Amino acid sequence: MLGHGRQKGVTEFYRGAKEAGNLLKKICLEIAVNDTFLEPAIKAIVTGAKTGDG
Repeated sequence: MLGHGRQKGVTEFYRGAKEAGNLLKKICLEIAVNDTFLEPAIKAIVTGAKTGDG
């Protein structure tokens, strides 16, 4: 599934002009894992999803 959300405080530059970038792409993942792989899967997703911002 794809969508977009409103984010505050995001500023982008478009053709040299400062624009409020309020719409950012969002992705929803639905993942099925068995109990053995649950914790490793969660750790991998959280580690990979971190951007270093905020």
